[in-house]
Amino acid sequence: MELQYQQFRKADIIEKVCVRIASTFTSNGNPSCYVSLQDIRDAFPDAARFKLNGLPIPFFIDPNGNRIEPPCIAFYPNKVLDVITEAPQPNNININSNSNSNNSNIYSNTVIHLPGLRKPGNQASQESLLPLSNLIQSFNLFLITPSDTQIEAINSNLEKIAELLLEASKKDEKINLLEAQAKGDTMNNLLLEVKEKDDKIVSLLLEAKDKGDDILRLQDKVLCLQDKILKLQSEAKEKDDKVQHHSTYKESGEKVLENAMKTNGGSYDLHLGKATITLKSRDRAEEFFNALTNAKRVYDLDVTFDWDWTETDLAAFGSALTLSSISILRLGLGRSQGNTSKKVVSTSKGHETLARIIELSNMKMIHIVLPPDLIKLLILWPRRPPHLHKLTFEMGFHSIGASGLPVLVNSLKTSTTLAILNLENNLIRVDGTVALSEALRTNTSLTALNLCRNAVEDKGAVALSEALKTNTTLTILELGSNSIGVKGAIALSAALKANNTLTILDLSSNSIGKKGSLALSEALKVNTSLITLNLGKTLIENQGILALSKALKVNKTLITLDLKGNTIGEKGALALSEATKARTTLTIHK
Repeated sequence: MELQYQQFRKADIIEKVCVRIASTFTSNGNPSCYVSLQDIRDAFPDAARFKLNGLPIPFFIDPNGNRIEPPCIAFYPNKVLDVITEAPQPNNININSNSNSNNSNIYSNTVIHLPGLRKPGNQASQESLLPLSNLIQSFNLFLITPSDTQIEAINSNLEKIAELLLEASKKDEKINLLEAQAKGDTMNNLLLEVKEKDDKIVSLLLEAKDKGDDILRLQDKVLCLQDKILKLQSEAKEKDDKVQHHSTYKESGEKVLENAMKTNGGSYDLHLGKATITLKSRDRAEEFFNALTNAKRVYDLDVTFDWDWTETDLAAFGSALTLSSISILRLGLGRSQGNTSKKVVSTSKGHETLARIIELSNMKMIHIVLPPDLIKLLILWPRRPPHLHKLTFEMGFHSIGASGLPVLVNSLKTSTTLAILNLENNLIRVDGTVALSEALRTNTSLTALNLCRNAVEDKGAVALSEALKTNTTLTILELGSNSIGVKGAIALSAALKANNTLTILDLSSNSIGKKGSLALSEALKVNTSLITLNLGKTLIENQGILALSKALKVNKTLITLDLKGNTIGEKGALALSEATKARTTLTIHK
């Protein structure tokens, strides 16, 4: 059998002592293990007694209640026993006058002995009480008896237990040998179970003590948590006071902004965080910029500069944007001193200031209406910066001039940011239209183009038609008052059959006539993108009106058709009326 060891501890020193095996065996065939005091004193010479988790460990005693010599204690596997060097204090109460004088040594303690049997029995019966005697001895070390009366009552109960055990033993002798043996084994097993339950009781008591210690520790933790809660409540109150102060500050900032908006005739939706305003002077602009820096609930701003602003004004606006919460910006830059004869600010400085606004990290979407003198900004920003979801420019020219058009055309070829271009009444004529058409073939950003009153003529219209066959981004094309005739109308009709992105087409005040209207009618039967078509004052007569009416019964997408200023007879009017009855979403202006 593998050697076993009992661990002992004194102060911080822990030693192992070999466990001995008795020569006798328990009733279930297992060897009885114990630890000798002599072996323990080899490690701890002054050892007198022992404790487990603060509770005393009893020495073995014989059936007569005398301590077995040499002294020994039970083996407690996987436990560490504490070594006690001093002897226990003698008890003043003597409850057993027949106790052996040898028990008055340093190991004596107040004990209750199993009383002698009143009726003598055999030795085997006496020995069968040994486990109970040991059990009683174990309880002796836990007991503090306050009076002789209570001791006598305990002894009386123990005598009754002994008598009951003797009676059971006599009855067992009347059974045959095999049954007696079986009963004897059963009794031994029961006694062993009692001992095991006793051990469990001791274990439960030890666990209860440990749990009591745990409860004390938990109480300490609860106190610590209460202190932390009080501290957190105090911090929360301080933060709440700060939030209320900040909220009051924000409300005052929003109020200042509302007043600035009212002064300038603007609108402010607090729930959407959107502000729309047109600034007409430097003083009003400065007032608005100051209000904007303190208003933290404005996220979407549509602002127009409608005074002779300078680069300094634009820089001040950029500084206000840096401190604001704006992420969506539509900036309309009207006239500036850079466009006047005084020209205080250089164009390059205007570019640099706008570039800083575009580079602001808090911006997500920017649309800028550029004045003509800042056309070169398209070259500086041909593509959208990575931090922006969308960057678009809008430009309008009153007189682009011979030098400005080539710059614009080159920008269109590479730019992915110019979205709206207004060249109305610039007289770019056929050559300029052809150059723009070449740029439109590769451009992927322009969505609206206004070329009204530019003397485009048929040749320019043909060039634009070729561009429309490949361009996939242009949605609005305005060609009113451009001297476009039948040839140009037929070319544009062919483009409408291939193009599926153009939604608005203005051909008003052009001489497309009967043949042009017939070609457009055939295109409408096929096209699925056009929703608005302006054919006002285009010399369409009755036959062209009838052709358009038939096309409208097939077309399912056109919503608005303008035919004002054309000769519409009675038959034409009736045909258009029938078309609107079949198409309830269609509106015809005549």
